[in-house]
Amino acid sequence: MAITNQDARSAVIGLFGREPDEVEWPGGRSRRTFCVRYDETRYAVSKRGGPGRARLEATILERLQDSGHTPELVLCRDEWVVQSWTPGQRLAERLALNPTPALVAEAAATLARLQRAGTMAGLDRIAPRIGQKAGWLDRFSGLPASLAENCGLPPPAFDGAGIRSILSAPPASFVKWDSRPGNALIDPSSGRAVWIDWEHAGCRVIADDLAWLVCDEWFPDDRNLETAAISGFCAEYSNRFDFDFGRYLSAFGCLHTMVRINLVLDFQSSHGWGDRAHLLAKDKIGATPDLLKRLAIRGARWAARYPETEGLTDFFVRLSSSTFSASSTAAPETDSETDSETGNDTA
Repeated sequence: MAITNQDARSAVIGLFGREPDEVEWPGGRSRRTFCVRYDETRYAVSKRGGPGRARLEATILERLQDSGHTPELVLCRDEWVVQSWTPGQRLAERLALNPTPALVAEAAATLARLQRAGTMAGLDRIAPRIGQKAGWLDRFSGLPASLAENCGLPPPAFDGAGIRSILSAPPASFVKWDSRPGNALIDPSSGRAVWIDWEHAGCRVIADDLAWLVCDEWFPDDRNLETAAISGFCAEYSNRFDFDFGRYLSAFGCLHTMVRINLVLDFQSSHGWGDRAHLLAKDKIGATPDLLKRLAIRGARWAARYPETEGLTDFFVRLSSSTFSASSTAAPETDSETDSETGNDTA
């Protein structure tokens, strides 16, 4: 449910003890995060899904505060989290205007640094396990069949058992999870990436965060940029992993791409195609025909890398040339569009 302006002001008075000078809604009134100003200081105020989610985010911000890549926690009360306001463009906007290998390499490297810092701070011991709900892996690996059915395409022949084996093997570590380009801000003075919205963080596989970043519709379909992001991330781990990183990333990335396609189609079914500039400015799902095609083209390329996903290649190619009007199978969106992969499993 959207927060009204009066609700926002009432909440802020309860949090700060006085009327704010200004309340702003940079992401639009449908968002559950807004900006308040007292004198010359601005704060980001977020209403989370419950006190537990709020406390989790507050704890994460406290333990990662020395990284320089997260907002500073101001206070947490009930379901409300108040953070320092972070200036700058979202990474998604920078990628649309001036995508460079250095930009994406640093954003990906920052994710890896935050993962490692979180583990060192003990967040892997308190963050919830993602994807542990019964049937989660079956539903996730079953996305190709359900998407094909709803798009009127033949079901793809792929190694579902092999994909499930790949996804279930690696160890769980602290991850941001909702690490799409819209959740990183690029500081205008230093160029550093600041990652926001930590309420859905948890424990899963470190490669998941990289897939969230690169397999998003707002990430350009550019092999050089993909390589730069992957290299920047892996360098932070000295390119040493105790699982087949490339094979896992491709498998998870293909399925995550289908999650994004589902979200695009769900938006299109409910609202029609959107205006790309407006969607980008408001950090919305990229529901335009060209961004849908981008997802499908990248999916085809990634699927061709390994035998377990190779059977999805033709399916992605068909998706890239299809016209859609029917409803999709996307799960109901949350504020951060995560539930289709978590299965509401992180609370």
